Amino acid sequence: MRDGERKRRVGQALQELREKVGLSQKDVISALGRDPSDTRLLRRYEKGVRLPPREILIPILAICKGKHLEAINQFLDEIAGYAPIETEEEMRQYQLGPMPIAEPQKTRWGPADGKPAGISIIDSPEELFVGWEKLEPEINGKLLCQLGRHIPVGCKLRVDEFHGRKCWLVRIVSPELKNVGYVWFGPDPEKNWAFDGLVRVGDAPNDYEAEVWQVFQRYSDGSYRRIEAKLPKSKTA
Repeated sequence: MRDGERKRRVGQALQELREKVGLSQKDVISALGRDPSDTRLLRRYEKGVRLPPREILIPILAICKGKHLEAINQFLDEIAGYAPIETEEEMRQYQLGPMPIAEPQKTRWGPADGKPAGISIIDSPEELFVGWEKLEPEINGKLLCQLGRHIPVGCKLRVDEFHGRKCWLVRIVSPELKNVGYVWFGPDPEKNWAFDGLVRVGDAPNDYEAEVWQVFQRYSDGSYRRIEAKLPKSKTA
């Protein structure tokens, strides 16, 4: 991302966030412990004239987002292009409290709600959305490695269309680019696609049949914990 585009993107997102929580520029400046009558620097940030340094952006985000570390880190990483907060030392430095315990989350595939490829965190008060650029390496590194003999070594993910619906499917493809399975975020394909927010991996030989191999739950630290595992139907017949 070019520097100018980055400044504008951060500035627009910062202004939208501040206005969403009902804070004025003076409110933010005052909460930072500065003269509330001098809002020039914050105005420059929001207009995209200057990029707020990470050490200034974090306190601003803490004012607007409270102590929700995942929401702050998402802004730092995906919007501002900064490293997320990952150490106890930084948590204390910015008075964000102890590192939170990872909490289970319910997910839903974004395109099902008209959003881009990625997942919505349904039970998040901050309306978190994890875009594909972040989600793909997360799944590759933290979920596929748990599937064992169900898939060959070296598999990756591919977003694909389904009967004209763009980005509707998440396929697991082999190094030879053969389709070997699917990842489903939210619905249970074995129960008429009823939604429960869990993450399932399995295969679907056609549009009307599906078998689930393993069921996972996503946690707020980006990990995936298995809650059910079973053999593919083809291997238990």
